[in-house]
Amino acid sequence: MQLVGEEQRSSGFADSARVTGRARFEQGDFAGAREAFERAIAAGDSDPETVDTLLTLYADATDNLATIRLIATTLDDVTADHPAAVRLPWAVARFDAVARLQDDAAQLTDAAIRLLETAAEAGNWTAITDPTRRPRLLAAFSNPLQILERLEQESYAPVETGLPAAAAGEAEDLGHRFARDPSIARAAERLLHGLGHPEAAYRVEALRLAAATAPARTVRAPSHALPAWTVVLAGGHPALRRLAGVDLRRHGAIGHRDIPSSWEATRSTRAIREQLNGCDVVVMIWRQLDHSTADRIRVAAAQTGVPIVHARTAGVSSVVQATLEFAASGHAG
Repeated sequence: MQLVGEEQRSSGFADSARVTGRARFEQGDFAGAREAFERAIAAGDSDPETVDTLLTLYADATDNLATIRLIATTLDDVTADHPAAVRLPWAVARFDAVARLQDDAAQLTDAAIRLLETAAEAGNWTAITDPTRRPRLLAAFSNPLQILERLEQESYAPVETGLPAAAAGEAEDLGHRFARDPSIARAAERLLHGLGHPEAAYRVEALRLAAATAPARTVRAPSHALPAWTVVLAGGHPALRRLAGVDLRRHGAIGHRDIPSSWEATRSTRAIREQLNGCDVVVMIWRQLDHSTADRIRVAAAQTGVPIVHARTAGVSSVVQATLEFAASGHAG
């Protein structure tokens, strides 16, 4: 009861601070509005209007650090509960603020991949193709494996944007240029297979094998680390789950099942439990999974005894890596 009372007080404080912020904003007291909206956010307010207004105030003040802090820390725990269409402007604001600072390459790459993931989930690619932002976005990915992560996300764009075709071409080019580096070449091959370009994948494979020195270089079959497994993919968007399923089957899985976030399709705990029956592991794509669905999955997983792992990013390589690492740990039933 005490916890409920504390939550009610926090909610009431957030509401009061939000009302104060709006009143001060309308009066032209922008400093006061900023302070009030910050109090509302700190009290748990994640209303899109509050966030958008506060981001506008930060942008007008060219306060890049405040923008980054708001989105990267305060909101990271609540943003997944909003549809991607709502979150996309926040991801844009974060990336642009980090790019303007130009002082942390790792932070820039993370902001860029978050922006791409959100654009893919929302199905809105305007921010990605914007000619003023595009050069900064490309520069955020400095090594080949990072570039392949970018290409995977861009492959989810509509054909008319030109991004999927460009992604396939660039992936094959990377595979050719780094044929002597198996980790990069194989990653390019997997992406090309997932994108439906097997001929390009085989061309990369042929170069990789020709560059190899091991006598068994003609072996093509991937290791089957997931023999007869069924994997549940929780969160993400349909195209991501489809490509992840393709790659999981290349590692021996016999199939996958989907549990989407609530804004794509709502599932009761009972329905989720039915999805988990007979499965080997649940992979949480946590960046694209709302809290209510995640909570139901945890309850159902505990009831069915199905283990849960978390993907580092909303990308195929992270989903597959989390699954393979779990399989290698020897905890699978």
